[in-house]
Amino acid sequence: MMATMIPLLLTLSVTSPFIGEPITIKTGYGFTEGPTWTGTQFIFCDMANDTVYAWKPGEVSPREIRKPSGKAVGSSSDGKGLVYQVDTANRQVVSWNERTPNETKVIGKSFEGKRLGGMNDLALHSNGSVYVTHANWFVSPDALEFVHSGVIRVDQKGKVSLLTPGLSRPNGIAFHGNRGYVTEYSAGRIMSFEIGKDGSQTGEVTLFADLNALAKEKGIDGQGGADGIRCDHEGNIFSTGPGGIWALSPKGSYLGHLPFRGTNIALGGKDGKTMLITTGRGLAWVALK
Repeated sequence: MMATMIPLLLTLSVTSPFIGEPITIKTGYGFTEGPTWTGTQFIFCDMANDTVYAWKPGEVSPREIRKPSGKAVGSSSDGKGLVYQVDTANRQVVSWNERTPNETKVIGKSFEGKRLGGMNDLALHSNGSVYVTHANWFVSPDALEFVHSGVIRVDQKGKVSLLTPGLSRPNGIAFHGNRGYVTEYSAGRIMSFEIGKDGSQTGEVTLFADLNALAKEKGIDGQGGADGIRCDHEGNIFSTGPGGIWALSPKGSYLGHLPFRGTNIALGGKDGKTMLITTGRGLAWVALK
């Protein structure tokens, strides 16, 4: 069956580094989020329907691989079959192996005896720690046991520490080397921070890019908060934001804009040039240069 084209929300005026238009894989989901490339396939979450799916480039339709999923929303992988996810239903961080997706291990669930709050996305760093955006996502404020709007680190021993306090609705997170990028959803900004050899934060959080201001500068209209974010091997940053998906260089210069709304993105495929896009109700992909 031939894949169908997803209508673009805006006229595609800048294609670099994107090639062509996104192609629909499937629609009709409850709420798609949390895509990641595992080294052999993409996985993504349908949070609303408590299910995790897998899809390989070239396949017609995604496959259900994990249900229930703890209403998983964020995902990351070590590229060798181990997947990390935010379990929103139980307010914890878990891991599982692609070979046994229903056998989960809790790797983080509390800070100083207090239950974790509302988490959204996560990223595995090469130091073995998992870094998770933490605020009050999917949790009522009166259910929070401690307030931290920023990033939490879960080290290899399960110890939780707090990083980057004071962020505004931190949502997506990604790393290139020791530099971390966090999206502030409503503010439409990408913030940046550095981690040291021991995995802790070094220095202050700084503004990397204001996507709302950039959209105004470029004359790009459209809705959408700064949500999912990923880095490619060269350190270029791809982020959802106003009017679609933005591409920026490691220095923050504008590389391109894809006028297509998505909740989150993942980079993968055999050459790393396939971008998977979750759209809330569906799934799509686009090629990269």
